[in-house]
Amino acid sequence: MRLALSPAIDPPSDCGDRMPEWNWASGARNGATRHLLTRRVRLGAAALAVIVAGCGEDPPSAPEAPFASAMLTPDVASTLNTSGRFPRAPIPPQPYAQIDYVDAERIASAYMRSFGSIAYDDWARDHGGPIDPRALQPCGQTMFARSAYEPTNEILPVSLRNFTAGHFFIYFCGSGRIPQVLVAVSAPDNNLQVLADGRLKFPDEPVPHAIFSQGVPQFSGGQAVVSAERAVALSAIRTGQRVAAMPLLVMPPFNRPPSLARWHIGIETPIGVMYGPARAEEYIDEVFVGRELGVFGPVSPLIGTDIATTSDADELLPAPDPETGTLVQIRMRLMVGVPRMLQTWTTLSGAR
Repeated sequence: MRLALSPAIDPPSDCGDRMPEWNWASGARNGATRHLLTRRVRLGAAALAVIVAGCGEDPPSAPEAPFASAMLTPDVASTLNTSGRFPRAPIPPQPYAQIDYVDAERIASAYMRSFGSIAYDDWARDHGGPIDPRALQPCGQTMFARSAYEPTNEILPVSLRNFTAGHFFIYFCGSGRIPQVLVAVSAPDNNLQVLADGRLKFPDEPVPHAIFSQGVPQFSGGQAVVSAERAVALSAIRTGQRVAAMPLLVMPPFNRPPSLARWHIGIETPIGVMYGPARAEEYIDEVFVGRELGVFGPVSPLIGTDIATTSDADELLPAPDPETGTLVQIRMRLMVGVPRMLQTWTTLSGAR
C-alpha cells in the first residue's frame, strides 16, 4: 500500500564548517578537586565521509510531515500509547549490570546540577546562543539507543564497554521550553551516585565515556537526535510506504558520537532507489533515519551501503589495557544488519 503524500522536497544542504563538539565525562582518579574530565572531540572530514557521500551536492531530504498512525501498518499502529506515541524501547540484556530509564534521568539531572557551570561555554558555543544552566530542566521523552554490537562475554575495558554500549538520551530545555542541551548516559552501571543534595558523585576508579553532553544547535529544530515519530514521518513521506516494524534507535559504530544514532525502520513494500555517482540501483525494505552530517545537518532517510552480515560482522576495536595502559585490539561483532556506511539516494524508482 502506498500513501498519498506530498512529493519530497530538496532543501539546500548545510555544509558549513561549524562542528558541535562533545564533552566526554568520566570519573577523575584523584577526585579531590573535580570529578569531571572532559576531552573535546571534533568530527573531521573523514568522519563525515562515512555518513554521507560528498558535501558538494544537495542531498535529497524529506520535508517536515506530521506523524499519523496511517503511516503505520495495523500491527505497528496497535503499539502506540494513549498519547499516540511509541512506547519506550526495551533495554536488551547484557552480560553486565545496566541502569534503567529512571536511573539515567536522575544521573543526567545530577550531572547538569554538578557540572553545568563547567560545561556552559562549550554548550553555548554548540547551541549558537546563551544558555542559562540554572533554568535547564529535563524535557521531552527519554530515548534509548541500543548498541551497534552483539553482546560479548569477554571482559571489556571500561572505556570500550561504555563507548560501545547502548545509551539513554535526555534533553534539557531552557525557559522557552526549547531543548538546549542533550545528555547521553551510557547504559552500563558505572556506580554513579546521586547524592542527597542532587549532585553527582563519580566512583574513585575512572569510568571513561560514562556521560556525554552537548549543546543542541538552534538550527536543529531542537532535536539533535530526532524522535521516533518524526523518523517515521520522514520515512513515510520519502518512501511512500507504511512502516511495518517498530522503529529501533541504534548507536553508530565505534568512534562516532552518539548524536549519529539513527532509527532503523522497516517498510511495508520494497522500493527501488539509485545512489552514488555511478547511480547504482538497489531494492530496499529498510531505511535508517538520522542526521547526515551529525547534529547540524539535515535529517533524511538513508540507505546502508555497507551492511554487516554474518560473514563480515567482526571488527577490531582499540582499547587501553587496564594493566599497562597500552592500546590493545579487541574483537567485537557488529549486530547483523547494522550499516557501517550510509548514503542518501538520488532517485526513487517506486515499489517493486
